Amino acid sequence: MLIPVFLGVVSLHAQFGGTGALPDESRSPMAIRSPQKMLCKLDVSGDIWVGKRSIRGGSIRVRDLSGTGILSASGVIRFFFANGRFHDQLWRADSYGTSFSSSKVRPVDEVFSSGLEFPTRAEGQVLGVLFADGDTCGETGENLKVRHTRFLDSLRQDADEAVALAERLSPAQFEKSVRDGLLPVGPYSRETTANSNATIRGQLIATNGGLVLEYKQWLKQWRDSIKPARSAHQKLSSRRPAL
Repeated sequence: MLIPVFLGVVSLHAQFGGTGALPDESRSPMAIRSPQKMLCKLDVSGDIWVGKRSIRGGSIRVRDLSGTGILSASGVIRFFFANGRFHDQLWRADSYGTSFSSSKVRPVDEVFSSGLEFPTRAEGQVLGVLFADGDTCGETGENLKVRHTRFLDSLRQDADEAVALAERLSPAQFEKSVRDGLLPVGPYSRETTANSNATIRGQLIATNGGLVLEYKQWLKQWRDSIKPARSAHQKLSSRRPAL
């Protein structure tokens, strides 16, 4: 039996940073410290490789200490400098299948803002969190929820279309379509479609090069795994005792 693989997307985006090519310079790991006041019970740690004027390499670890599970979180790695200025690099971690309790994110290669050299320390700060139960925390929490819901709606449409194509096309036709890109991609396609095509191709084309036998089953399990966070009404309903 094919084990379902739930789609998870973890992304990192740079913001507020300098532009241009990275300088050719030596770099060494700098530990990411926690701020004095932890926000949303989310711990950000790891290390990041820094040089005189740039960032390249390392790993940011995001851990949920609430026990609830995370669907989306964002924050910044704040680099402090001796002159009192700082440089923020935005990170974001997302899951569009099962929630996560711990996730690793790769820092984006980046040049520090103009005039900033030799950071003295790096601090992992949280801006917002969307928890698996639908609750939000922090200044970006509600925006994360809106973005996450919109993305899930788009992803669910991808999955519905893929299931319909699997039912309509012969196995040979479906295999060819999967190889070519099952769902149409273009300037007006959904933001999720290119990633969905890559996921479908990676899961349904076997190591021997053929279509896996359980492809219809996997598609339906994938579609069923795409669920929004529970709403406040659903959480209250689940707590009511049976009559």
